[in-house]
Amino acid sequence: MNKKILIPVAGTLALLVGGLIVSLLLSGPRMEHHPSLEAYEAELNQPPEDAVAFGREEISPAKMEIPEPTEKTMSRGKTYYNYYCVFCHGEQGEGHGPVGQSYVPKPANLHADSILQKDKEALYRAIFQGPGHEPVMDRIVKPSHRKYIMMYIRNEFR
Repeated sequence: MNKKILIPVAGTLALLVGGLIVSLLLSGPRMEHHPSLEAYEAELNQPPEDAVAFGREEISPAKMEIPEPTEKTMSRGKTYYNYYCVFCHGEQGEGHGPVGQSYVPKPANLHADSILQKDKEALYRAIFQGPGHEPVMDRIVKPSHRKYIMMYIRNEFR
């Protein structure tokens, strides 16, 4: 092919491609044509009127049977105490755990008469729903572990 012919063809081709790109850029979709929806503006599907919540066990402290302190139940209670409570109340239950020192109010001393003299329902509320716990402990501690924690606190820190 002749070089004189190639230059005009290449120039024409470059102009066509450039024109196509510019055309697409100028005529393409714009954000102003698309609706913008903020998260708080989203319309959420609502549950049916007759829906029943599940997955969360309702606990009645009055009906809860706290196990007798045996070697096995105390061991289990200590395991759960160490899992859920030791970081705030400390190993000795005096309220000097490393995490709890940053809280206001400070964690309770579990040796205090005000804790040890509580009846079952008051102790349950203090442990799982009391100041500093609301609403975290009530959601985190498994219902099947709660009676062992209560038994352990009542018997270990006397």
